[in-house]
Amino acid sequence: MDQEIRYAFRIDRDKETPCHISELKKGDVFYMVSQGAKSELLQATGEPFTEIVNHQLVWSISHEIYR
Repeated sequence: MDQEIRYAFRIDRDKETPCHISELKKGDVFYMVSQGAKSELLQATGEPFTEIVNHQLVWSISHEIYR
């Protein structure tokens, strides 16, 4: 079973800072990179949480598209 690899990049004053999803906070603007694909610019609407996906514990965060 392959584990999905995801990274977050927080946008701080026009600077992209790599971080773990668990380090994001509500209100942060960020994008995700998963399996080499970059997401749209997102804004966290909640705090990070863990969930079980395909029998694996993964970090997630609720978000919306940043406008």
